Amino acid sequence: MSKIIDSTYNLLDTLDNSNLIKELTISKEKLLKDKNILSLINKYNNEINNDKKILLKKEIYKDINYQKYINAYNELSLIVLKINNKYHSYTNTKDIN
Repeated sequence: MSKIIDSTYNLLDTLDNSNLIKELTISKEKLLKDKNILSLINKYNNEINNDKKILLKKEIYKDINYQKYINAYNELSLIVLKINNKYHSYTNTKDIN
């Protein structure tokens, strides 16, 4: 059991030091400093009209830091999903008949 725990900590350390996490962190920091993009995101979040939301989303996606952030976020989400699915396959105790 300790080997599994050690391997899990190794995985977390590797993930923490990966280019993916570095890219996600750097992009997020840049976005948080960008008043223009934050304003656009705030407008998008408060907009009710779908047509205006689409226009705002297109404008937001023009920002390279937002693109990098979303790409890294999506990649990380996929990794977490794969880990969760693997974990579920080991722990699923439901009897399938």
